Formats: sequence, structure tokens, C-alpha cells
Amino acid sequence: MHPATHSQVVSALKAAAGQFVRHSNGRAQIHASSLDWFQQEWGRDTFISLPGILFATERFEEARSIIQTFAHYEQNGLIPNRISDPNRPESIEYNTVDGSMWFIQAIKKYVEWTGDEKFLAELLPVLRRILDAYRNGTGYHRLNGFHEIRMDQDGLIMSPAQATWMDADPDALGKRKRRTARKPGKQYNCCNVRPVFMCRNMNQKSSHVHKTSFPS
Repeated sequence: MHPATHSQVVSALKAAAGQFVRHSNGRAQIHASSLDWFQQEWGRDTFISLPGILFATERFEEARSIIQTFAHYEQNGLIPNRISDPNRPESIEYNTVDGSMWFIQAIKKYVEWTGDEKFLAELLPVLRRILDAYRNGTGYHRLNGFHEIRMDQDGLIMSPAQATWMDADPDALGKRKRRTARKPGKQYNCCNVRPVFMCRNMNQKSSHVHKTSFPS
């Protein structure tokens, strides 16, 4: 590709990425779920898109601001599914099983891009709470009921249907309750990340890295 054409392509991609970035009350936000419909911060969409929108464009200060915001609102090991109004914490929704996993992966990518292990150390308590909550069991309240998220005996994450990316809620339609969603791939990555967090930030030596095996 001709250098001038390459520069134009890069500029166009940066401009496109910038369309999803908002600023409100002095902090950055990503509205990646839609440009014209869901105009709020959604945890899953934010952390899936964060590397392409802010890391690849070297907007690391804004990325830190977004990560800090979601870390601040972590609750029982879950990061928010949606922040509709940060001034009304009671309105924040936590009905996502994989938002916290994408959050961890985004932090991993941030450190790979920046080498900023000081920021990683600041987030370590939140990361520990997330991993412990998934292992021991956590959940959220919605539609007058409690919906559990936990690691099953086979090492896979079980969750309500409504907490997945499909955002479907069969329980609300009167159908039989059932655990429907398993997230082995993302959980596998997060399990592999954990020893890195511990070794880098606690000066611990580890000769064994636990990797969960999943059935094909």
C-alpha cells in the first residue's frame, strides 16, 4: 500500500473509532452498542471494543478512565452491565455473566500495550473479588428475583439466560427456569490471566500455572 493511502486509511479508522467515544462530567465513555439507539455505557460492549477503539488509537488516558469507572462500580464480583446514570448508582444494572470476564481481558490487553503495571496493581483487589465471586457464586437481582452466576462442578460458568449476550429472558415470559449459558472460552482465558496478576503484583514465584481443561 502506498504510504499516503496507508495514512488515509489509518486516519479514517481513527475517526470511525472516535464516533463511539463520549465525554461527560470530565470522564470518557464508550457507547459501542449503537450509535443511535442504546446511548448508555454497556459493560460487555465497552470492554469488547476497548482495544480497537482506544488502545489501537493510543488513547490510553481515556481507557484508564473507563476501566476505573467500571472498577468503581464493581459489585459482588460483577461489573455493570449498563450504567444509564452514574449519578444514580441504584439505577446501575449488573445482569451480565461475561462483562467481568471481558473487563479482565481488557486490563490484560492494556498492560500488554502500555506496560503500566502500577495501574494493574491498583486494580488487583477488584480482579481478586471477580475471580473469587465466580468461583464461590454470585448473582444479581432482577424482576423481583435473584439470579445466580457460579462455577459449576465441571469448572464451567453457569448463568441465567438473560445474562448472556443474547439478552433473552425466558423467565420473564413465564417459561421454566433453567441454567442455559456456559462461557468456557472466556473463563479459560481469565484463569490463565490470574497467575500473571498474582506473580507480577505480589512478588510471588509460581512454578505451576493452572489451566482448566474443557470438554470438546
